[in-house]
Amino acid sequence: MSIKVGIDSKKVRKELSVNGKKIAFYSINAASDAGLGDFSKLPAALNVVLENLLRFEDGKTVSLQDIKAFSDWAENGGQTSREIAYRPARVLMQDFTGVPAVVDLAAMRDGIMKLGGDPQKINPLNPVDLVIDHSVMIDEFGNQRAFRTNVDREYERNMERYSFLKWGQSAFNNFRVVPPGTGICHQVNLEYLAQTVWTDIDQNGFEVANEAYLLYFNAKKNEEFFNNQLNFDVHLIRLDCSTSWVENKIIETVNLLRSDNFPKPSLNCEYCNYLKKRWQLSLT
Repeated sequence: MSIKVGIDSKKVRKELSVNGKKIAFYSINAASDAGLGDFSKLPAALNVVLENLLRFEDGKTVSLQDIKAFSDWAENGGQTSREIAYRPARVLMQDFTGVPAVVDLAAMRDGIMKLGGDPQKINPLNPVDLVIDHSVMIDEFGNQRAFRTNVDREYERNMERYSFLKWGQSAFNNFRVVPPGTGICHQVNLEYLAQTVWTDIDQNGFEVANEAYLLYFNAKKNEEFFNNQLNFDVHLIRLDCSTSWVENKIIETVNLLRSDNFPKPSLNCEYCNYLKKRWQLSLT
């Protein structure tokens, strides 16, 4: 998905190279060196927010004074009256909240058309994943045909809504829809949507890390319960750290994700294929 980064007036954008692949990120250390303040006392959570503002600093929605406020917050014992504009790396929605949001976007496109503007300019500013997971009713169970029967009736009852969401999936940029019957949004997020390092493509075509932190972990199957249950040892790494050390941690994480020790989504392929078929037919 795509994002529009700021003007980087203090030149804090840096590059990290891993296995020949370059990823840009916005350095908090470089922000300190540029005179924007002392950020060494900030907790990890606010470092994430600070990096977010560095990435989107444009002089309008995010100013240099907004960035300097983080240093002031630390000096004033964790107090400030300044408000900031935070853009999350991604928005995860379920259908109860997602349908009204898509309706609003569609209404905005109608409005800009009536004013003689370009409706294609109306899109989510941040990547959005919408998981349809709140409509399933159990009409049949305990037999081989239960899954298909319940999915078919799900579409019969909600065809108008699903057709609208499928239209939205193809009409808007930065917007993806997960069809019904796949699972609850939290499960789908963990198994399919979430990433170890969030990256997007900026307006100039370069890959940009969405946070100046890399999440890496050591994982081990917990055989006493279920094969897909893990014990996690989770760490946050600032990308400002030693380049070679960060590269090694990224490679370790990628190797773990590819190994047999990491659980793979367990949804039966027969079910997957059927859900895809039903979703493709939802506009007919």
